[in-house]
Amino acid sequence: MTRSWETFSEKGNSDIEARKLEYEEKIKNVKGNETLGKEYDELKLKFSDSQKKEATYDKLIEGNYEEKYNNLLGETNSLKIGNAFNSVKPSFPTTVNNYEVSAKWDSFKTSVLNSNTLELVDNEWMAVDKENKHKVTKLTDLVGKDADLTKLLEGRQQQGLGGKEKNLQEIEGVPFQVPENSTAPERSKLIRDHLASKGINPMSKDYSKMFTELNTKIRAVTV
Repeated sequence: MTRSWETFSEKGNSDIEARKLEYEEKIKNVKGNETLGKEYDELKLKFSDSQKKEATYDKLIEGNYEEKYNNLLGETNSLKIGNAFNSVKPSFPTTVNNYEVSAKWDSFKTSVLNSNTLELVDNEWMAVDKENKHKVTKLTDLVGKDADLTKLLEGRQQQGLGGKEKNLQEIEGVPFQVPENSTAPERSKLIRDHLASKGINPMSKDYSKMFTELNTKIRAVTV
C-alpha cells in the first residue's frame, strides 16, 4: 500500500505540474494576443491619419495648387529680373528726354531677356546665353556695349549763354566728350554719369581714384 500510494502520488504531482505548465503557456499566449491587439489598434490609427492627410493633399490639388505655385514662381522671377536691371541702370544725363530713356531702356531689357537668363554670381549679375550656358557676360558690360544707351549717356549738347551750343572736344584718356570751358559741376556730372554707366558704385574703393584721374585730365585741357 505504501508503494502504491507513492506511485499514485508521484503520478498526481506529475499531472499537476503538466497542467500548470499548460496554463502558464496559455496565459503567455493570451498576453501575446493582447500585445498584438494593441499594435493592431495603433497601426489602424496611423492608417487613418494617413488617409486624412491624403484627403487634405487632394483638396490642395483641387484648389488650383499648381496654378498658385506657378503664379508665385512667376512673381519671384519678375522680382529677380527687376533687381538685376535696376542694379546696373546708369544715371542718364538730365539733358535727355525721359520718355526716350524709358523706351530705350525697355528695349535693351527685352533684347537681353530674349536670348539670356540672368544669374547672380559672386554678387554680380550675369547674362547666361539660353543656347550656350558657357557663354556668360556681365550685365554691366552689355549696358556699356549698347549703342542706344551709350548715345543717351553722352547727352544732348549743352547750351551756353544766349542759347549757343558749347563745342564738345575729345580729351586723351577720357572716354567721353567734354564741353569746352566746362564748369566744375559739369565736369563732375559727366564723370559720375560715365562711372555709373560702367557699373562702378560710389562706395567702391576705386571710385575716388578713378574720379580724380578723369577730373585731372579734363581740367588740364578745359581750365
